[in-house]
Amino acid sequence: MKEMQRFFGIKVTGTLNQETLEVMKKPRCGIPDVAAFSTFGGRPKWQTNKLTYMIVNYTPDMSEAEVDDSIKRALQVWADVTPLRFTHIYRGTADIMISFGTKYHGDAFPFDGPQGVLAHAFAPSSGLGGDAHFYDDDFFSFRSSRGKFC
Repeated sequence: MKEMQRFFGIKVTGTLNQETLEVMKKPRCGIPDVAAFSTFGGRPKWQTNKLTYMIVNYTPDMSEAEVDDSIKRALQVWADVTPLRFTHIYRGTADIMISFGTKYHGDAFPFDGPQGVLAHAFAPSSGLGGDAHFYDDDFFSFRSSRGKFC
């Protein structure tokens, strides 16, 4: 309880109080509470402000141009409020590798089925660090207000 309260920046009491309960009820996009966060080892941070990203594969639900535009706009949200700058590359290894996959898709976190976890990403580091995986058994659409949001 104390670890969770510390992580979320609320008063550390070690008891389940109203403030802690409110934090626990908030959606976190399928990410488990503190246990998964504590594996980050502190406050992970990129070693540079100039990051590259690559879209490894595409969902059949949208055109490549729609996926490219959606990812570009999502990263621009971060760029607008941080010193981070993102460049789309098309070959090689990027700081952020973006892919669509199903169930067991190459990391230790298989997707849990339709209507479950929609996506997950990793904290900045080498290897999988920074990568984002989207669950391709769910349906993706371009500029739609329908669908699952966290």
